[in-house]
Amino acid sequence: MKYLTIAIVLLLSPLVAAQGKNIGTVHLTHVSPSEDNAVWLRENQITPMYPMELARNGIAGCGVFKVIVDESSKTEEVTLVSSVPQEVIVKLASKVIESWDWKVAEGHTAKREEKTIRLDFCMVANSSDEEAKRQCVAQSKLVCEI
Repeated sequence: MKYLTIAIVLLLSPLVAAQGKNIGTVHLTHVSPSEDNAVWLRENQITPMYPMELARNGIAGCGVFKVIVDESSKTEEVTLVSSVPQEVIVKLASKVIESWDWKVAEGHTAKREEKTIRLDFCMVANSSDEEAKRQCVAQSKLVCEI
């Protein structure tokens, strides 16, 4: 029995290795105003994390959001403009956006600003981090609606 188990493990090992790993990456696009013309920028400019619930379920997609930042740097409102798939992306992406801290961009004074941003959640199989990011940038050029 012990030898049968070892034989099965050895036979299945290449199949597991061939599946590779899925890489989840997120791409942020400033739709309007552009990042260069924005009053408010994210305090921490690191790429947002891929939501665990999406990663666990292998879900990729995109969301376009209207975000209002008030004059005291608080996220006042996050409204979905369009997304694919809608039910899953809207809740998780809204949480990501609401968690951001904002700072006044150089050369601007603090005032209420309405911005439109797009978040692309990309899941790429058997790929490097660089390739996953490249594919996510390509996805961000596609229309984000059903």
